Amino acid sequence: MSNPNKHPAPAKVRPKVGGKQPRAKRLDIGQKYVSGQVQGDPQNKLAPQAQGVSQARTALAALLATRADLRAQLTRNTSAIVVADAAYSTALGTYATAAAAFSAGDASLLAVLGVDEAQKPTKPADAVIAAPVVQVAPGAADGEVKLRCGRVPHAGGYVFAYKLEPSQPADPWLGNINTKLASTTVQGLAPAQLVRARVRAVGVAPGPWSVEVVGRAR
Repeated sequence: MSNPNKHPAPAKVRPKVGGKQPRAKRLDIGQKYVSGQVQGDPQNKLAPQAQGVSQARTALAALLATRADLRAQLTRNTSAIVVADAAYSTALGTYATAAAAFSAGDASLLAVLGVDEAQKPTKPADAVIAAPVVQVAPGAADGEVKLRCGRVPHAGGYVFAYKLEPSQPADPWLGNINTKLASTTVQGLAPAQLVRARVRAVGVAPGPWSVEVVGRAR
């Protein structure tokens, strides 16, 4: 028989915390602790412990909110940089084209203006430049995507263009990257950003655009 004059042994409890609990669950548990202390401890004997839980929970929640804001800001900034970079490339192309018209074929004046003379095409003027096949692959670093195509015979250069997905057909193409190489790297994207790309080869005149391909940045 139990001794009626003996106090019962205290209940054994295990706090519902730990690394295996999801953070959202632990935040919910902390709120239950604080609310439970207010309702079940009218003498406030657990007030210091409940206050410690409340303060630590508030600090954690504030930091999580700050992180969410910073991530959103980073995404906006990354997108703005991509658009600004495309605008800069367009401005460079506009200047180079205007400088070429201004120089009227004078290569020395073109050099003074800071513009390199375009590579001479090797394809006959009456020939047709074929459409290349573009490939989109993750780059070497996070936020990079590699655009490449097979070399088109007698092409003097290539123009790569891309859009960030999701996109609409009416959305403007970004980049319009002119290069003598059959590949280029786009940097500054969000990690794992989906990219729609196309490419055209350039001989005496630009060839047709390739079929559009969608790939993902690293």
